Amino acid sequence: MDNVLQNPTVEYRATGQIEATETATRGQGSTSTRELGVENELDLNRPPMVRQLVSEFIGVFGLMLVVVSVSYLMGGMQIAQPLAYGMAVAAMVATFGTISGGQLNPAVTLGLLVGGRLSVVRAGLIIVMQLTAAVLACLMLKAVFGKTEIVQIDGTDPPTPIQTAVPAIPLRTVGGQPDMTNKEPRVTNAKAMLVEGTLAFLWVTTFYGVMLRGRSTVAGGIAVGLVVSAGVFAGMYLTGGALNPARAFGPSMVAGEWTNHAVYWIGPLVGGALAGLICGWVLFRDDNDAMPDGDDAEPALGSYSR
Repeated sequence: MDNVLQNPTVEYRATGQIEATETATRGQGSTSTRELGVENELDLNRPPMVRQLVSEFIGVFGLMLVVVSVSYLMGGMQIAQPLAYGMAVAAMVATFGTISGGQLNPAVTLGLLVGGRLSVVRAGLIIVMQLTAAVLACLMLKAVFGKTEIVQIDGTDPPTPIQTAVPAIPLRTVGGQPDMTNKEPRVTNAKAMLVEGTLAFLWVTTFYGVMLRGRSTVAGGIAVGLVVSAGVFAGMYLTGGALNPARAFGPSMVAGEWTNHAVYWIGPLVGGALAGLICGWVLFRDDNDAMPDGDDAEPALGSYSR
């Protein structure tokens, strides 16, 4: 009779079987984010690696242009560097959020690796690209700025333009002025590592919360930029507020200034790895943990689909 009336044959199947089949199909060829059950999470292992490397190069290159230029040209205006740093990060994260996430920081990349969101090969190549971009940006600015125009009152050799961007632990203050007599740093290397690591931890945690799991790269970029600005404000009078090994490596490499340089690697990398461990495997592991299971689960609306 169906053939005579030219009505299509209706096939009834259990909705649960269809969803299970579709889920299994989507899961093939995907990465650990699917295994964790986080359906809407940004999968950083899917975009072509070349695009990710190029985006990270441009992002870090632009970030270093801003930070080094502001450090030299507006060094006397302390509020300028945190604001410029945060705005540059926000813009680059929003721009490249759907390609590489806008990592811009080896500590963030390591945190993604430890949290199971990035493969070892991708993470290694991205970190190399980040460091390369930082060095090339400083080399270009060295050629642009040329010789320093700063004149020291005491007649000593002034810092070069790139040296002004090398992060350093400030000296203790006496009566509101740096103690030039003893030249004792304000904090020890161990304390500086703790500060840098804690601030990098916040950067990576924010990245996990708003970039991997958010739907708007613009809003995510703003959130990451704000936490970076706040971190630089908090750390600049203690450690120089680098929060980023690439940010420290570029100027140090070009200027040949390596004082306390290990602080800006060990602190952020440890903080980033710890954030990746906590966020990747505990806090943001599975959105479906809150879903009811077994007998407590309510039956789906319409157990059969037409």
